[in-house]
Amino acid sequence: MEAKNNVTILSALKAGAISGVASLVLNNIWNVIIIKTTGVVAPIITPVSISMSCFLTAIIGGLVFWGLAKFLDKASLIFVVLAAILGVLSCYGNIQPTLPDGSVTPDGFALLTIPMHLIAAAVAAYVIPKYSK
Repeated sequence: MEAKNNVTILSALKAGAISGVASLVLNNIWNVIIIKTTGVVAPIITPVSISMSCFLTAIIGGLVFWGLAKFLDKASLIFVVLAAILGVLSCYGNIQPTLPDGSVTPDGFALLTIPMHLIAAAVAAYVIPKYSK
């Protein structure tokens, strides 16, 4: 199905996959850097959890972009703004004293995870609109 801005669902999914791979590579590198330089370790943050989170959210981002592009002329601008807002809002949970499972947030958790959220949002905001067309 052809979208309003010449974006197909397949091109949006491919762009989401490219974005997901790029952000999972960058975020896994960030994880290693933080562990090596600060010693901060969060047992729930693993290469697998980082990779799955980055990849799946980027695929969803690709689908969101396709939906926007199907109906709106300024889909790229709207998507970039949404990605920025959601990227910033997603950091809120990282500064809470407890994790969603009720355990105490490890020391340095925000230093480890907030940049990951911002990296994933920035990569998606740039890559998905660019590579969907």
